[in-house]
Amino acid sequence: MRWEVLKRFQIEISRENVDFSSCLVVGGTPQDPEYQLIRSLGGSMQVSFLGIEKTDSNFHYLDLNVLTSQSIRGKLVLCSQVLEHVWNHENFFLNLKELTENNGFLWLNVPMSNCVHGSPDYYSAGFAAEYLVKNLEKNHFEVLSFGSIGSKRYYAATHLLGTWLTEKEHKNPLLNYHFQPGTKLGIIKKLIIDLSRRAPLLLLSNRVTDQPRYATEAFIFAKRKP
Repeated sequence: MRWEVLKRFQIEISRENVDFSSCLVVGGTPQDPEYQLIRSLGGSMQVSFLGIEKTDSNFHYLDLNVLTSQSIRGKLVLCSQVLEHVWNHENFFLNLKELTENNGFLWLNVPMSNCVHGSPDYYSAGFAAEYLVKNLEKNHFEVLSFGSIGSKRYYAATHLLGTWLTEKEHKNPLLNYHFQPGTKLGIIKKLIIDLSRRAPLLLLSNRVTDQPRYATEAFIFAKRKP
């Protein structure tokens, strides 16, 4: 469902004519779709990646559970699929405020309903968009847009199968299924088991909706007040 969230992100940065000459990617990588999108738009851009894990030496380490001492700020701050891996939410939102320039923009994408993953640093199955609104408004942000998104098919795949469908799999979870290589016997067993489990998904609608009942993603676009 990340591909659908990306469409919302593209709409928002176009509508607000966002200056992303200085960009911070918080808890993400160069493979994050939001970063890939703004990079494809061209133009001069200075980007910094702030990692929330100490294991990767390519990033500036940032523990979002404690108040940051970072002096770096961005005109656009991207933070996707990170909040569920942070336990101190008060400091999380304070840090986002400090990382965003005055009149700068913040894009925040979180799971609204998810399966357990990323242990041991995993603390929540999801957040309502309204939760993000309240916390950002509390921390000197003007909320420009927010919402949730999902489908019956994606919701079922996440919670019943514990898997995140790709965009192609979401269209057809059987024909577009890709499995990990292995022994011939292992492949046959996996195909039989996985395809039989995926088959009922075809009975569920893949129509994307903003109904909270089936939402698996929440997002918000905000501007830091001067």
